[in-house]
Amino acid sequence: MALWRSGLAEYDEMEGLAWNWQGVGGAMVKAPRALECMGANPTDRGKEGAQTKFGGLRGGVPLSIVVSGANVHEVKLLAATLGQAVRARPAPRAKAPQHLCADAGFKGAPARHGQAAFSV
Repeated sequence: MALWRSGLAEYDEMEGLAWNWQGVGGAMVKAPRALECMGANPTDRGKEGAQTKFGGLRGGVPLSIVVSGANVHEVKLLAATLGQAVRARPAPRAKAPQHLCADAGFKGAPARHGQAAFSV
């Protein structure tokens, strides 16, 4: 974690983190040995797996990573993903607004609740 944090600090100095546009997304990966810690995945007929959610910005630089079982819907991980950034986010200002881009999996009331961490 310390290496990741210092790498982001250096990237911020060299390139600058683009806080005006941020994105959140995820990836499903096979995890053959994860069954004992993640549990069975009912959406994949019991196959083992895990999913990773990324909160990041410009060029795909990840600011947070949350790992869960493949049977957890991504919208339920939104608040954790946004709240666990390893680099502090500056407060948005009128002249420097911030936007969050997400796919259709982040619609509805659960997404609005998860975004409360982002809009503070």
